[in-house]
Amino acid sequence: MSFLQGFHLKKKNEIDFVSIDLYRQKMSDKPKEEKPLTLSQLIGYVEPRFQKIENEIKEFRAEFNEFRNETIQRFDDLYKKFEDLRQEYIIANQPMKRLEKNDEILGQEIEDLKNKVIKLQQDIEELEKKSIIH
Repeated sequence: MSFLQGFHLKKKNEIDFVSIDLYRQKMSDKPKEEKPLTLSQLIGYVEPRFQKIENEIKEFRAEFNEFRNETIQRFDDLYKKFEDLRQEYIIANQPMKRLEKNDEILGQEIEDLKNKVIKLQQDIEELEKKSIIH
């Protein structure tokens, strides 16, 4: 049951409680004669509570915005660090590719030299055979 369902309008500015027992017990332990509440009394009772809720919502929004800004800043810092790491990777990777390419070229040159040495050894062996024969 909502808060205002316990009230009924009698006249334009007067409100009567239908189930006032709990409310009255909270106010005092002695049962009092039921008096109709005026609209201004009800507003006086309800308005501070709404103000408190409104202030709490404002505080929550301010705290949430602060948290959100801190979180965004942290993500921005992380993205910057990742971008820096990516740039370092690119910078370090280029010389590595050149070294690998040079390594491939050197490997090919070594293979060519081995083949030439083998060819020279074969030529020497042929020359030795010819010189032994003559």
